[in-house]
Amino acid sequence: MNKYQYNKALLSQAEIDTLIRFLTSHNESVEDSILSQESIDKVIKLLNEKDIHTGKYKFTTASKKSADDLFVLIDVDLKGYILDATVDENTHFIKLSAYNEKINKRVPITPTAVQYLHLVEDTSSWGFCIEPILFNNIARIFHIQYYQKTYDFICHTFAQHHFGDKNVPIPYIYLPNSENLIDTMIL
Repeated sequence: MNKYQYNKALLSQAEIDTLIRFLTSHNESVEDSILSQESIDKVIKLLNEKDIHTGKYKFTTASKKSADDLFVLIDVDLKGYILDATVDENTHFIKLSAYNEKINKRVPITPTAVQYLHLVEDTSSWGFCIEPILFNNIARIFHIQYYQKTYDFICHTFAQHHFGDKNVPIPYIYLPNSENLIDTMIL
């Protein structure tokens, strides 16, 4: 039994205080919302995990650009898709895709797609690693979620290629803040 299975509904006083600080600092976005049990469970997990950092940096994307005639726009409804990451066997570059397990379909997500904030067919590549904050923001851009194991893979790959050790603590500037993790990660 892991530490979250015993009773997710009960919070310690320290967790309640932290949750109140978090909610009051973000009250403009949660004022008219009711947190689901799943959201509360994610907050508790983030509060208890020592290896998940809560950065204060916010990444913003550029305004939506027009791809016009430069690329073939992919018109796919990403409902039911998750953000997935793999390593290309030939180049060893990271490949991101929106994946729908039910219909076994992958839609590539490239740097150009992120630049234009729309899925496009192109040959741009991510290279050997991708920053965890950018990975999280790609999920936000395309309104899809990803699994914890995928996020861990992104973090370990980034740390290995950027710092030479997959287990090195990643500086906060490269990590999404806890609010964004709560919105995009599937535990």
